[in-house]
Amino acid sequence: MDRDGEVISANHRDLASREIPRKGGGNERFWRPFTLNPWFASFLLLLVLSVAIALEVGLHFSNIRTGWQITGKSSLASSTIHYATRLIPVIIAMGIVGLWAGTDADIKRMQPFIELASGNAPASHTLFVDYVNSHYAKAFFESLRNKHHIVAVSSAMLVLGFAVQPLAASIFSMKDVWWRLPETSIRTFNTPGLDLTYTNLSVISASMGLVAATALNDISTPMFVKGIWALEDIELPTSQVANGSIFTNVTAIRSLPNCRQSNNITMKVQISGLLGIIGEVDGCRIGINEPVIPEGTEWYNSIVFPSCPDMSDPHPEFTPFLILVVHINPQGGRSNTMVYCKPTIDLVVANVQIEIKTGEFIVHDFTNYTLSNNITDPSGFMKGRAFNGFIFGPAPSGQTPSSDIYGTYSSTFTTALETKAIRSPMGLEGQIKSDGMLSITEELYSQYLSTMAKGIYFLRSDARSNPAFIETWQTRLFIVPSATHVLTVLLLLFLISGIAVHILHSRYRAALHLTRRPGTLAAAIGYTANSNLQNRFRSVIPEDRFNDYLAEKHFKLDMGTARIVMDESDDEADLKESSPLRSPQYIESGESLTNSQEYNGAARSTSSVLVPGKLVPNGVRGVLISSWTPMPLRLWFGMSIIVLSLIISAALIAGVQLSKSQGWKISNIMSATEGFLHYAIILPPAALAITICTIWKWTDNYIKRMQPFIELAHGNSPGSRSILLDYSQRHPIIGISLGTVKRHYLVVLSSVIVVTTLALQPLMGSIFAIQSVEHMVPGVSITNPSIPGFNFTDTAFLTAAQFLQAKSLYNISFPKFINENWAIGDFDIPTSFAGRNGSLQVNTTAYSSNMTSCRNVPTTNVTFNETSSVYNMEEIQLDSNCKLNTTLLLELWEDLNLDFGSSIGPAVCIETNQTEILTPTGANILLALQPVVFFLPISPPYNESDELPVAVIYCQPTLELMNATVEVDLTNGNFTVLQATKDTQANTFTDSNNLLHGHVLNGLIVASVFNRSDPLSNVFSDPENTQHPLSSNYLNGPPTLMGAINQAAQGTPGGFDTGIRDGSLVDVIQDYYSMYLTLAAKQLYFTKGNGTLQAVVRLSESRLFVTPLAAYLLTAILLGNAIMGAIVHLAHKRARRMAPFPRQPNTLAAAFALTLDSNVGDIVKGYDDNETLDETLGNRVFFLDKTTGGIHVENDEGQNEERSSILAR
Repeated sequence: MDRDGEVISANHRDLASREIPRKGGGNERFWRPFTLNPWFASFLLLLVLSVAIALEVGLHFSNIRTGWQITGKSSLASSTIHYATRLIPVIIAMGIVGLWAGTDADIKRMQPFIELASGNAPASHTLFVDYVNSHYAKAFFESLRNKHHIVAVSSAMLVLGFAVQPLAASIFSMKDVWWRLPETSIRTFNTPGLDLTYTNLSVISASMGLVAATALNDISTPMFVKGIWALEDIELPTSQVANGSIFTNVTAIRSLPNCRQSNNITMKVQISGLLGIIGEVDGCRIGINEPVIPEGTEWYNSIVFPSCPDMSDPHPEFTPFLILVVHINPQGGRSNTMVYCKPTIDLVVANVQIEIKTGEFIVHDFTNYTLSNNITDPSGFMKGRAFNGFIFGPAPSGQTPSSDIYGTYSSTFTTALETKAIRSPMGLEGQIKSDGMLSITEELYSQYLSTMAKGIYFLRSDARSNPAFIETWQTRLFIVPSATHVLTVLLLLFLISGIAVHILHSRYRAALHLTRRPGTLAAAIGYTANSNLQNRFRSVIPEDRFNDYLAEKHFKLDMGTARIVMDESDDEADLKESSPLRSPQYIESGESLTNSQEYNGAARSTSSVLVPGKLVPNGVRGVLISSWTPMPLRLWFGMSIIVLSLIISAALIAGVQLSKSQGWKISNIMSATEGFLHYAIILPPAALAITICTIWKWTDNYIKRMQPFIELAHGNSPGSRSILLDYSQRHPIIGISLGTVKRHYLVVLSSVIVVTTLALQPLMGSIFAIQSVEHMVPGVSITNPSIPGFNFTDTAFLTAAQFLQAKSLYNISFPKFINENWAIGDFDIPTSFAGRNGSLQVNTTAYSSNMTSCRNVPTTNVTFNETSSVYNMEEIQLDSNCKLNTTLLLELWEDLNLDFGSSIGPAVCIETNQTEILTPTGANILLALQPVVFFLPISPPYNESDELPVAVIYCQPTLELMNATVEVDLTNGNFTVLQATKDTQANTFTDSNNLLHGHVLNGLIVASVFNRSDPLSNVFSDPENTQHPLSSNYLNGPPTLMGAINQAAQGTPGGFDTGIRDGSLVDVIQDYYSMYLTLAAKQLYFTKGNGTLQAVVRLSESRLFVTPLAAYLLTAILLGNAIMGAIVHLAHKRARRMAPFPRQPNTLAAAFALTLDSNVGDIVKGYDDNETLDETLGNRVFFLDKTTGGIHVENDEGQNEERSSILAR
């Protein structure tokens, strides 16, 4: 009945129309959860929709914009970006999941009342339901079984929400992409035009020297020269971008060799004894007579200028040429071929792509250069023609280059061809027979033409601005498509489900009018006290009997009294029985209770004492009571989680230490950023964090649920600290604050654990990072290292001087395994490492020229003798044992009649008392082993009336054989000497019995041998008295060492002549002479070996690391939680001993048990709302009756001491 006595039908559903009178007058204001308010639901669902839309829109812009630039120097392991892209999405996902978790809890909390409001609800669907404290997955299946579909969908959404969190951590990816920056401008410094100073031949000589050095050492070309192309000088924007490409239009020269090959050669010995050679190619004929090629000659070559039908140009520098090659194998077989070349040049404007780091470029397109210039001008000197580079006639300036050098150019070029062919897989003979000499000639001649073009077809000019675009590797932030689409689908599913849940739940709860929020003991008492279920059993009855009894009944929410009542039909049937507890179904066999004991309150107070696990007779046979402990609070379960936390902490610290230097190898950087590995390093750690967080949240929930009962067990507990308290519905942070105020420290510790475990999820998602680091590979075998020894190479010093002249002009890099002062032996790098980004460290043999020393020697006046028309200079004493014969020196200098500004030298200083050094066969090489003097007058013209300024620089050539630890760049062969000690092992270089007696060839004086049986003899030898030059060098003209020194000195402040006057030229001599000896040493003083060396390879590769910051934070959280968790579990176990629970205290059935035999219902009305309950119970004192297990309120006279507490006194 309601308060007016009106009977409410069990099937009455129009509950919304009823109004419950309020105690103070007026109508009751019904309670509705905050999370189920329309505005809150709309906010949450719109937030989900907004995030879903933002993901797809973000992905769209990520695709069309190719991600977003990451400012600064951030990389894949940059702390700020790395954590921001992991933490922020996870925090947003956690926020959405957290908001829905509140909604889900209120839906689950209301579900029993919705069933009860419908009436005729079985206890299994109402009183025994505890979805709130069940795991989400368990709640999902239980709700499906109970046909609570809204709860099932809500639980499924929560499970879905947890899947969103690790996916959110993987939504962003940072990748290095090739990116075009906004248009910029660069500066160029050349205009096309013939440099009339080409007649000094320094550029031509340097270009030819570079060809020879390239064929021998495979070195790099000058900046802005490649293949057939030469570009004007460009200022690369290295300050803007360290590694990238620039796209711009520049002036360029294209040099085409236009070579063809022909084997149409006839050789016949003439009557005169000469060899007549006749050949034809491309309509051009040659007819020359050469000395008969001696027997045993392996290689014969000659550069010939043929006669062509269309050749009317009188300038020899523009004529085509022909290279004649003859090879005679050891068996006497002869192979010969001719290569005909007619070079041309094109002046164009080229669209180029230039690598900023290396200067390498690609020509994508070009158009003809149309501005006025003296290269393509039809009326000019060149008329668009190309220099052939082997012979030069009178220049437009009227100067005629010295013809002495032309033979050098021819021999240098053909030697380069021979070297290139011999070093090819097919060898020299194979290249001739297969017409391979054509491709070798084209390659080397193209390089010669383009290098020469760079030096003589561009004039230096003021800087001009050119528009350009820069493309570079840029670290950009991307949205990962796969994660985005999955997340969007999940969010849309979340949205649709959320809309359905809110709409359907609003209909279902329309019949429900709750005056108070469920959750507190006070609310439970309000719904269950004074129910018609009273006096059907005692509170102390075991849970299994209690459940069996209630399972057969049906219940409803009486809207008149706001009480949960048993269905009337069940009540009437139950009243027909004499006593429900006399039935064997509900009590143990032999147990008997009288009606007076069952229904009399005094008897109830002495029926039995609530002691878990013990049989306590107290006037009647006692009931065996077992204490209920939730799974997460069982000690073995709690300790397992603590041990797991400790294991994870140890694994994190170990992971940091193990990955500190090397990390773990990953197979493919693309798979690491977009594929499986990207998710593998994010999802499992995040899933583990979610699991730990869920377990601690589960534990925390039960601790907070049980706290009011523990408080009541102590007795004298105010309502605000017990039956009105509901920690479980508050945020953990509020729980920390409220628990501290109420001195519930176990609740505080438990809430702290939950708050800190929330930080585990984003941190776990960022625990791994992929970095490009140096990885060490020890024990790599290096094969075929060169060993010390003398290796006769008659062009070693020549190519060294040619390279230095090219280097002084074009600033090219050194050949492989050579730098300014060191030359290390060749060795074969394993193919698996060759060319990779990294370095190799090995102990090997090296030569050092660091000990080579040069110094200025004081000179007396150098004056002109008008009588003899020669310069006079007194003899110079170099040191105690060495003098310089200046008379001979000056005669030599004047006889050469040099007029191109170069200087003459050096002179040889022979120690007066030194015995001649002979080879084993008697050859005198003493001169080639002596110290040297550079005699350097200023550049002409000379004023014979004035004193002639000269510099005399005395140098002692020295090479040290060292055992060096070197680090070699695998990409380009550049190396650094890390440590070096003198090599004391026996070798043919330092052995006093070998040719050099441990000395070093000075490289400036010819040393010769005259006997074929000498170790230095080679196939050039004539059986009788043919001289073999050891250190041949063209001293008095380019390409020479002096040409390189002169070129380098011109680039110093004040130039060459200032260096002579102030003595600073000695520094240039020191540097270039040391480099000269080092370059030659690489060819002369190493021989091929066949052993192995052990090396350590360091590779730059992408590897997986544990990020220290995240690992240390996680370890601190896990260890802290383990300590606090151990305290919570042990302390709570002790507290539960003081307040045993016969049943789970979270269901409405448990609330019934707590209010039976209780006097609380006497002061609580069913329609009391939360405000009224607070007023009524807030200042009362409560206790848990030790006899009945019910909650009692202290009366005005005070409570009975025996009933005051279940705690032992």
